[in-house]
This record gives sequence, structure tokens and C-alpha cells, in this order.
Amino acid sequence: MCSARPGDSNDDDANRMCGVGRFRPRALQVFARPQLFTLLYSAVGILQNAHFYYFFAIMSTLQRRYGLSSWSITVVLFADSASPFFVSFLVGHYSRCVSKPLLICVAILALVVSCGISALPFFLYGPGLALDDDDSAPAQDVLESCQANAGRLLPDPGCNGRGLPESVVVTAVLFAANCFYGSAYSVLFIAGSTYVDDSVKKKNSPLHFATFAILKLAGPTLGYALGSLCLRYYEDPRLNPVLERTDPRWVGAWWLGYVVLGACLAVTALPILLFPRYLSPPLPAQRSGTENATGVPAKKAGEAPAKSGFWRSVRSLFRNPAYVFRLVYWLLASNANLGHAMMSSKYVEVQFRTSASQASFLIGPVLMITNVLGLGMGGLALHSLRPRPRLVTLYTTLCDVLRLGCLVACAFIGCEAVRLAGAVTTVAGHGSSIQLPCSDSCNCTTRHFQPVCDPVNRTVFFSPCHAGCTKMFATDSGEVSFGECSCLPNPPFQLRQGQQQLVQAGEGAPYLGLCSGDTCSNVLTFIALSSLVGFIARTTTVGHTIVGLRCVSREEKAMALGVQEGLSSIFTYIPYPILYGAIFDSACLVWEDKCGRPGVCWLYDTDRLRYAYHGLSVAILVVAILFEVGLVYHSGRMADFYSDAAAATTPSQKDKLVATEAAVGDSEAVCLVDGSATKRPARCEETEEGGQEDDDLLNGEEHHTTCGCCVRDSKEETSVC
Repeated sequence: MCSARPGDSNDDDANRMCGVGRFRPRALQVFARPQLFTLLYSAVGILQNAHFYYFFAIMSTLQRRYGLSSWSITVVLFADSASPFFVSFLVGHYSRCVSKPLLICVAILALVVSCGISALPFFLYGPGLALDDDDSAPAQDVLESCQANAGRLLPDPGCNGRGLPESVVVTAVLFAANCFYGSAYSVLFIAGSTYVDDSVKKKNSPLHFATFAILKLAGPTLGYALGSLCLRYYEDPRLNPVLERTDPRWVGAWWLGYVVLGACLAVTALPILLFPRYLSPPLPAQRSGTENATGVPAKKAGEAPAKSGFWRSVRSLFRNPAYVFRLVYWLLASNANLGHAMMSSKYVEVQFRTSASQASFLIGPVLMITNVLGLGMGGLALHSLRPRPRLVTLYTTLCDVLRLGCLVACAFIGCEAVRLAGAVTTVAGHGSSIQLPCSDSCNCTTRHFQPVCDPVNRTVFFSPCHAGCTKMFATDSGEVSFGECSCLPNPPFQLRQGQQQLVQAGEGAPYLGLCSGDTCSNVLTFIALSSLVGFIARTTTVGHTIVGLRCVSREEKAMALGVQEGLSSIFTYIPYPILYGAIFDSACLVWEDKCGRPGVCWLYDTDRLRYAYHGLSVAILVVAILFEVGLVYHSGRMADFYSDAAAATTPSQKDKLVATEAAVGDSEAVCLVDGSATKRPARCEETEEGGQEDDDLLNGEEHHTTCGCCVRDSKEETSVC
């Protein structure tokens, strides 16, 4: 329970001035504008979003480096849901009596702490050297042959039986980091959204939220682009490993992006803190201190809501059918959207056989253009055309139906599945083993994936050891020759490590790498269709946000967002990593054998993965659309969708207003409150409830009167609430 002294005029003025404490110089007051806050809040949103998607960009690298399974990733992402569950309800209820810029500043500092903790595993364990420190080692030494101890692989430090395995420690560290991130995200979403909406006129909210959404969209792009850039460098940039970037064992500098993001976030904390508690002008009730626009006694500034008001607000929200239908739709659609986004980079890497850096580049910057166009067009259309709420929700429903069709089409775009030689055996709780009669005596492991393609039979051997190769020879140019390969025809043959091409050999000579080559030509078709899906989805973002804010009363907005985030913690942020992680695990063909336990998945059944990955998203969206239809039905009851005061639309209201005007005369104005006439002084304040004029952003908006329901000399100027 928070409390505050009864507000006097000095306290009220201080709450509307930029600064901290007694430091509120006049020079800072020029920055107390909603437009500037929207831009700065958008910058924070960009970095926060980049933090979230950067984890997805480096996820496969973390799995290779520390042997994290999909279940470990699920545990890490669970922290995103556990922390908001305890924070969202409190922030939503008590944010009315706490400065929202202060809450946002605390959330930014929590994000900085999250970035620091996320990078901690690198400083605890250093670079993961799968090979000896001797970078001048011959190329054949890095390949696993059929001879015992022929490769110079170091023993796994997690297999020595002392201390906790790296995977357990890293999972715990990342879990703690995501706890800070999840709490910060909830505070930013609830406090920031309500602060912006309370600071501008309702008709201008779409433009502000469109601006925020468009700028924030740079977050995923920045996250994937930063991941692509950092993964180009080795985990320790000072080292020069013998591995190529396309080698499955390559580990990029995954930790470097967290350092960059943490530094950028720290810079934005102080400017946010300097914003005033209230950006909008005081309401008439706040000037008098006794009653609000409807004649109900107003609460003093800073007065905390009663304890019983919490449950009363919750009951009121769940008795609102429009809010309930939108909430259920949001929970379901967020599962599909977040799950699809979480695995999109890894899906491109696995399905189209690209490197982690290439996959991050394709998913991030390439998709940004269509997403920005979708957001911009949707926001401008909502601001200029001002369609009715039912048309907004109906358009969102039709767009979701189109998205379903695009996702179904994506399920049929892929590459030829890999034909792995040998029988794969996987025991629950252990890694995989591959049995080949021609290499049974080689004692091969699945610790490292070093594929060898037999182009004659179009099959892939997991490693030279599984191909039965007992001899390797290298030249100064990097060419490697294998000899005495019991599973391959016509030995000896010549290979060039890391290259998918024939070297001084016949057309049917085997070579290192997958038979399909590094990439698949269908990747561009998939990206183009994914861009269309993103464009369609983004055109509905602003409209759906406004619907969520307008389907509840002004006093319930913060609580509505708090309930939404709290329930999302349980029904969205927990299920989606479990569901989509299980999809990828179920499609795994070969698991790494890491100390007798399953580690990273080296090879997937791409056909099964393609159908399951898109099929799950389609199934969730189908159920979500059913609830969206209910929202369309109830959205016709929403009022004041674009204005702060409802106009007189019924004949009875207009007739009553005209009759009362004639009785009262020119010296007084008449207000209709709940259908009754009330005499008030004939003076109208040049302010608007909950908003400032947005002159810079909107090139000069006209003033509107909101002193209750004001009547002037001319009937054409009559405004009725």
C-alpha cells in the first residue's frame, strides 16, 4: 500500500515538471512533451526487444557450446513467465500511485543487470576449445578417424565427475538473467503504455502507438543483426581456430552482444527518469480538488487504491465480454507468434542448412522492411480513416485467416531430407549411437558432427570414422586424403576440409559435408512468404492495441494490462517454449553423446520438422480466431474509440439539451450527466481529458472543450457528454 500527502498546488506543479526531487530547472521543461517521451520510450523498446531476440539468434550456438538441450532452453525461458506473474498484478494495481517514469527507469536498470548476468558464462568458463590450443595442428588431426585416439580431441571437462556440469550451471545463470528481463518487460509494458495513452488525446493514440510499434520493430532486426555480426567472430576473438564458420563445431562470440546492449540501455535510464509524473494538463477536478467531471468526489493525487478495489477491478474486467474475448485471443495468438519467432532462426539454419550467422541475417534485417510497411500503413489508416471498432476487429480476423493460408504454404517449402547411413539408436537419457556393419570395430562416437557425403548413393556418413576411414593425409594447401575407408568405394580419395566440392577426383568421389550443399535455393521463397505473413500481421498491431485500451474504462487500463501480462505469464510464456522445443526434439535424428547424456541435436528429420513446426502454429491460430469472432461481435459496444468526449448522437439527448439551453439562457452552460441537466458556469477549459496538444507530431490539432458538456450561443457548437 502506497500513500501520499494530500496534494497542494506546489506538489501538483512539481509532478508536472521535468527533473528529479528539487532539481527541476526551467531549461528542462521544454522536454516535457509526449512526442519526446514516445521517441525515448521507443528507443528503450528497441533495445529491450533486441535483448529478447538476440537470445534466439545465439540459441543454437549456446546449445553447441554448453550442450544445452531444448528442455534447458525451456527452463531458461520459463523465467520470462515466472517473474512477470508476480510483478504484473502489483504494477498494474499500484502504478496509479507511483511515478511511471521512475518505474520505467528501474525496469531499464533491471535489463542492464540481465545483460551482465547473461554474458557471465563466458567469463566463468572461457572459450570452449573442442580442439587443442595448437592452432597449427594438421587438418587431419581435427577429424575423427577409425583409429583409436587418432583425433586430438580434448576430454570433455564435464565428464571428470567433479563439480556440476557446465550445462547445469549455465542454465541456472541464464534463468536468473531472464528473471530480471521478465520483470523489466512487464513494468515497461504496463507503465509505458498507460503513461503514453494518458498523455495524449484518444484520437492521437493510434499515431503514437504506431510510431512506437514501428520504431520498436527495429528491435528484432537489431537483435538478429547483432547476433549475425557477433557470431562471425570466434568465441574468444583473440584466438585463431582452425575451424571454418560452416563447421558444426564453430562457436561465435555469443556473449559480445550482451555487453553492447547493456551499455546502450544504461545510457537511456537517466533521461527517462527526468520526465514528470504527469505529462497531461490537470483535469478540472484536479484544479478544484473536490470533484471530477461527472460530479463524483475526486481522489487526492497520489492516493493509493483501496485493498478491496483490487478484487473489485478484477471482477469488473472479467464481466466485460469484449475484454475476455480479446484476452483469450491474445493468450492463444501470442503462443503461436512467440513460439514461431523463437525457433525461426534455428528453423532456417536446420531446414535450409545455413550457418547461424546467415540464418540470423535472413530472419532479422531482411524481414524488417515488410514489417515496417505493415505497421506504418496500419497505423496511418487507423488515424486517418478512423474505422468503427467492429471494422477494426473484423479486419484483424480476416488478416489472421490470410496468415493461416501463408503458414500452410510454408509447410511445403523446404529442402531434401538428409539420408544418413546406418541405424541410429537413442536410449532415453543418453546420446545417440550409429551402427554400421562396415565400421563396427571403429568405436565411433557422436560427439562431433563431421559429415562425409557419398554422392553415388546419396547418403551421408556422420564422420570419417563412421565411414570406416583409417588413414588421413594432409597437404600444406589444406587438402585431406583419406585411405582405407571400408564403407566407401574406390579408396583412396581426396577431400578438402570445409569445402563442398571435388578435389582432384572423379565425379563420383565422396566429399566432406552434406550432399545437398551448404544452402538450399528454396530459402528465398520461404523468406518471401514469411515477409508476407509479417506484413499482414503488422497491419493489425496498432488497431488491436487500441482495442485493448478502449474496451475498458480509463481507470481500469493499467489493471487490464496487468491482468493480461499476469495471465500471459502462465498461459503464454510457459507453454510456447515447451511446445516448440518439444517439436524440435521430436524431429531430432542424432543426439550428441555427451558423457553418456544427450547433448545438442546434430541432425534433424527436416520433413517431419517442417510439418510439425508450421502445423502447431496453424492449430493454435485456428482456436484463437474462434475467440476473435466473439470480440468482433462485442466490439460494437465500444464508445469513445477516437475521442475523449462522446457526442450527442440520440435525438432525446439533443432535444433535452436545446430545451434546457432555452430555460437557462446565455449566462450559464448546461451539462448532461447521466441524462440529467446540471447548471455550470458558461466557461470551457481549453484542455482535453487525458491529453496534451500534439502540435509537433500532428502539425497543429484543433482544441476541443471538455468542461463537462458545454453549451454556447450557437447550437452548432453544442457538445454533449
